[in-house]
Amino acid sequence: MKYKKIIRQRMKTKRRQLTDHQQKFAAMSIWLQATRQPFFTNSQKIAFYMAIQGELDPLPIIQTSLRLGKKAFLPIVDSSTHKLKFAPYQPNMPMVKNQYGIWEPESTPKDLISIHTLDLVFVPLVAFDKYGNRLGMGKGYYDRAFQNLKDNKKPTRVGLAYHFQKIQAVPTSKQDVKMHAVVTEKKIYSPSKK
Repeated sequence: MKYKKIIRQRMKTKRRQLTDHQQKFAAMSIWLQATRQPFFTNSQKIAFYMAIQGELDPLPIIQTSLRLGKKAFLPIVDSSTHKLKFAPYQPNMPMVKNQYGIWEPESTPKDLISIHTLDLVFVPLVAFDKYGNRLGMGKGYYDRAFQNLKDNKKPTRVGLAYHFQKIQAVPTSKQDVKMHAVVTEKKIYSPSKK
Protein backbone atom coordinates (compact mmCIF):
# COMPACT_ATOMS: atom_id res chain seq x y z
CA MET A 1 0.00 0.00 0.00
CA LYS A 2 1.43 3.33 -1.11
CA TYR A 3 0.24 5.20 2.01
CA LYS A 4 2.18 2.82 4.29
CA LYS A 5 5.32 3.37 2.22
CA ILE A 6 4.97 7.16 2.54
CA ILE A 7 4.51 6.92 6.32
CA ARG A 8 7.55 4.63 6.63
CA GLN A 9 9.77 6.98 4.62
CA ARG A 10 8.64 10.05 6.57
CA MET A 11 9.07 8.45 10.00
CA LYS A 12 12.43 6.85 9.21
CA THR A 13 13.69 10.24 7.98
CA LYS A 14 12.49 11.92 11.19
CA ARG A 15 14.18 9.25 13.33
CA ARG A 16 17.48 9.69 11.49
CA GLN A 17 17.34 13.45 12.13
CA LEU A 18 17.30 13.00 15.90
CA THR A 19 20.52 13.88 17.70
CA ASP A 20 22.23 11.36 19.99
CA HIS A 21 21.10 13.47 22.93
CA GLN A 22 17.45 13.39 21.79
CA GLN A 23 17.59 9.62 21.29
CA LYS A 24 19.15 9.02 24.72
CA PHE A 25 16.71 11.39 26.45
CA ALA A 26 13.72 9.57 24.90
CA ALA A 27 15.17 6.14 25.81
CA MET A 28 15.65 7.22 29.45
CA SER A 29 12.16 8.78 29.66
CA ILE A 30 10.62 5.58 28.32
CA TRP A 31 12.77 3.48 30.68
CA LEU A 32 11.43 5.50 33.65
CA GLN A 33 7.82 4.93 32.60
CA ALA A 34 7.96 1.35 31.33
CA THR A 35 9.82 -0.16 34.29
CA ARG A 36 7.12 1.10 36.70
CA GLN A 37 4.24 -0.56 34.84
CA PRO A 38 2.65 -3.85 35.94
CA PHE A 39 3.29 -5.28 32.47
CA PHE A 40 7.00 -4.99 33.29
CA THR A 41 7.09 -5.65 37.04
CA ASN A 42 4.91 -8.77 36.71
CA SER A 43 6.97 -10.26 33.85
CA GLN A 44 9.96 -12.60 34.11
CA LYS A 45 10.66 -13.58 30.49
CA ILE A 46 10.91 -10.45 28.37
CA ALA A 47 11.78 -10.06 24.68
CA PHE A 48 13.51 -6.93 23.43
CA TYR A 49 15.08 -5.91 20.11
CA MET A 50 18.33 -4.34 18.96
CA ALA A 51 17.57 -0.83 17.73
CA ILE A 52 18.50 0.09 14.15
CA GLN A 53 17.91 3.13 11.93
CA GLY A 54 17.11 5.43 14.85
CA GLU A 55 14.58 3.12 16.52
CA LEU A 56 13.86 3.76 20.18
CA ASP A 57 16.66 2.01 22.07
CA PRO A 58 15.42 -0.43 24.74
CA LEU A 59 18.91 -0.88 26.24
CA PRO A 60 18.15 0.91 29.56
CA ILE A 61 15.13 -1.40 30.05
CA ILE A 62 17.24 -4.46 29.18
CA GLN A 63 19.86 -3.47 31.76
CA THR A 64 17.21 -2.99 34.47
CA SER A 65 15.59 -6.33 33.59
CA LEU A 66 18.87 -8.20 33.98
CA ARG A 67 19.69 -6.38 37.25
CA LEU A 68 16.31 -7.50 38.61
CA GLY A 69 16.98 -11.12 37.65
CA LYS A 70 14.51 -11.18 34.76
CA LYS A 71 15.38 -13.18 31.64
CA ALA A 72 16.03 -11.16 28.47
CA PHE A 73 15.53 -12.48 24.93
CA LEU A 74 16.15 -11.11 21.44
CA PRO A 75 14.40 -12.07 18.20
CA ILE A 76 16.09 -14.38 15.73
CA VAL A 77 14.86 -14.11 12.13
CA ASP A 78 14.47 -17.44 10.37
CA SER A 79 14.65 -16.40 6.72
CA SER A 80 13.64 -19.86 5.47
CA THR A 81 10.33 -19.96 7.39
CA HIS A 82 9.85 -16.16 7.76
CA LYS A 83 9.23 -16.69 11.46
CA LEU A 84 10.65 -15.19 14.64
CA LYS A 85 12.12 -17.26 17.43
CA PHE A 86 13.74 -15.82 20.54
CA ALA A 87 17.20 -16.43 21.96
CA PRO A 88 18.43 -15.68 25.50
CA TYR A 89 20.49 -12.51 25.74
CA GLN A 90 23.28 -11.46 28.11
CA PRO A 91 25.65 -8.51 27.68
CA ASN A 92 29.01 -9.42 26.11
CA MET A 93 27.71 -12.64 24.54
CA PRO A 94 28.73 -13.39 20.93
CA MET A 95 26.44 -11.65 18.42
CA VAL A 96 26.03 -11.94 14.65
CA LYS A 97 24.29 -9.72 12.09
CA ASN A 98 21.29 -11.15 10.27
CA GLN A 99 20.33 -10.46 6.64
CA TYR A 100 18.77 -7.11 7.67
CA GLY A 101 21.90 -5.93 9.47
CA ILE A 102 20.35 -6.46 12.92
CA TRP A 103 22.47 -7.96 15.71
CA GLU A 104 21.25 -11.32 17.04
CA PRO A 105 22.68 -13.58 19.74
CA GLU A 106 24.81 -16.38 18.32
CA SER A 107 22.61 -19.38 19.09
CA THR A 108 21.75 -22.95 18.23
CA PRO A 109 18.20 -24.28 17.60
CA LYS A 110 18.07 -25.75 21.12
CA ASP A 111 18.62 -22.25 22.61
CA LEU A 112 15.54 -20.83 20.92
CA ILE A 113 12.09 -20.43 22.45
CA SER A 114 8.78 -19.57 20.83
CA ILE A 115 6.87 -16.38 21.48
CA HIS A 116 4.06 -17.99 23.49
CA THR A 117 6.49 -18.81 26.35
CA LEU A 118 7.29 -15.11 26.88
CA ASP A 119 5.50 -12.84 29.36
CA LEU A 120 6.21 -9.55 27.60
CA VAL A 121 7.48 -8.48 24.18
CA PHE A 122 8.78 -4.97 23.55
CA VAL A 123 8.17 -4.31 19.86
CA PRO A 124 9.86 -1.80 17.56
CA LEU A 125 7.61 0.23 15.26
CA VAL A 126 7.62 2.89 12.57
CA ALA A 127 4.25 4.44 13.45
CA PHE A 128 1.27 3.79 15.72
CA ASP A 129 -2.16 5.17 16.58
CA LYS A 130 -4.13 5.56 19.81
CA TYR A 131 -6.01 2.32 19.09
CA GLY A 132 -2.86 0.21 19.43
CA ASN A 133 -2.37 -0.34 15.71
CA ARG A 134 1.29 -0.59 14.73
CA LEU A 135 3.09 -0.02 11.45
CA GLY A 136 6.33 -2.00 11.27
CA MET A 137 9.09 -2.19 8.69
CA GLY A 138 6.86 -4.14 6.31
CA LYS A 139 8.19 -7.69 6.59
CA GLY A 140 5.41 -8.87 8.94
CA TYR A 141 7.61 -10.94 11.27
CA TYR A 142 5.99 -9.73 14.49
CA ASP A 143 2.44 -9.92 13.15
CA ARG A 144 2.98 -13.54 12.04
CA ALA A 145 4.54 -14.39 15.41
CA PHE A 146 1.62 -12.92 17.36
CA GLN A 147 -1.17 -14.24 15.12
CA ASN A 148 -1.09 -17.87 16.21
CA LEU A 149 -1.35 -17.19 19.93
CA LYS A 150 -4.38 -18.83 21.51
CA ASP A 151 -4.65 -16.30 24.33
CA ASN A 152 -4.66 -12.73 23.09
CA LYS A 153 -3.33 -11.52 26.46
CA LYS A 154 0.00 -13.37 26.59
CA PRO A 155 2.60 -12.28 25.89
CA THR A 156 1.81 -8.64 26.53
CA ARG A 157 2.73 -6.62 23.44
CA VAL A 158 4.23 -3.19 24.11
CA GLY A 159 5.47 -0.89 21.36
CA LEU A 160 8.31 1.55 22.06
CA ALA A 161 8.26 4.77 20.05
CA TYR A 162 9.03 8.46 19.88
CA HIS A 163 5.97 10.61 20.42
CA PHE A 164 6.17 12.00 16.87
CA GLN A 165 5.56 8.48 15.52
CA LYS A 166 1.90 8.68 16.60
CA ILE A 167 -0.40 9.26 13.65
CA GLN A 168 -4.17 9.67 13.33
CA ALA A 169 -4.82 6.16 12.02
CA VAL A 170 -2.51 3.34 10.93
CA PRO A 171 -3.78 1.59 7.79
CA THR A 172 -4.44 -2.00 8.85
CA SER A 173 -5.28 -5.37 7.38
CA LYS A 174 -6.73 -8.45 9.08
CA GLN A 175 -3.30 -10.02 9.77
CA ASP A 176 -2.09 -6.95 11.72
CA VAL A 177 -1.92 -7.49 15.49
CA LYS A 178 -2.58 -4.63 17.93
CA MET A 179 -0.33 -3.62 20.79
CA HIS A 180 -1.61 -3.77 24.37
CA ALA A 181 0.26 -0.50 24.98
CA VAL A 182 2.69 1.90 23.32
CA VAL A 183 5.19 3.83 25.44
CA THR A 184 6.60 7.15 24.22
CA GLU A 185 8.79 9.68 26.01
CA LYS A 186 5.65 11.74 26.75
CA LYS A 187 2.90 9.25 27.44
CA ILE A 188 1.77 5.62 27.64
CA TYR A 189 -1.05 4.75 25.27
CA SER A 190 -3.17 1.83 26.48
CA PRO A 191 -5.94 1.24 23.94
CA SER A 192 -7.77 -1.12 26.32
CA LYS A 193 -8.11 1.74 28.84
CA LYS A 194 -9.89 4.34 26.72
